[in-house]
Amino acid sequence: MLNSRKRKKTSPTKIDKYQIKKSKYGPVGLIRENKGLTSTSKNFNRWFLKKFPTERDAHFFSHVYHSRFGQFGRLFQFYIELYEYLDISSSDVSHLKQLYYSLENSDANRKKEDFKRNFLFLLRKLEETDENIYSRLKDFYNIECYRISEGMNCLSSRCNLAAVVMIVSAVENRLHKVIEKKEKSLYEKEFKKATLGSIIELWRKDTRYKDPKYDRLKNILPEKHNHLIEVLNTYRIFSAHAKEEFISSQMAKAIILLSFLLLMDKSLRI
Repeated sequence: MLNSRKRKKTSPTKIDKYQIKKSKYGPVGLIRENKGLTSTSKNFNRWFLKKFPTERDAHFFSHVYHSRFGQFGRLFQFYIELYEYLDISSSDVSHLKQLYYSLENSDANRKKEDFKRNFLFLLRKLEETDENIYSRLKDFYNIECYRISEGMNCLSSRCNLAAVVMIVSAVENRLHKVIEKKEKSLYEKEFKKATLGSIIELWRKDTRYKDPKYDRLKNILPEKHNHLIEVLNTYRIFSAHAKEEFISSQMAKAIILLSFLLLMDKSLRI
């Protein structure tokens, strides 16, 4: 006789994920606020080790491991990309990429001891790279951190036009702040609502700003950047307005790199 009892339905196992504390200024803001990635990494490490299986578990290493590592892994990749944009050290970038692979690869972490060892290598390296990255980010404005984060995320999603607009707007903000600091009253009267195109006319040879009162502002931008700022503005126009111009991922990345040259210039840091 068939068993008339209804079988109890079993719900699929829920894979919990680590929730990284966010910043309203994006990943760049988070990294700056925490002076790097070390504290976030330590918190993730403690959480992950608690979830590590105590016995051989093929399902864990085939599926669960990657899901649980995912959010931290994406932030770690963002950190590496940011480090590269900040043009600190190519050898450090290569080392960070190796560390990422050693942690992302579940086959290299079949034992808890293996994961502990690989993560310890990461923490030791972050002590060095955090100091380098924070020394460059500490003077960035919140809005710049937010727009850089947006620009980098847009690029990773292949939204190249948006990436260019976001990153160049961070440069525009920096120029506004430097002009305001140099000549506050003049800034309030003539440049507070100025577009990037209007601002960079200060440094053109055929500028309309010929009055001596503008002389101090003309010395703000190093001469070597005169052509650079024109390039950034040109591609910003291509990206923000309905121009029949194609912006490739490579070009968008190049604009981000060039924008960082201006943002990190000591003469343009507040």
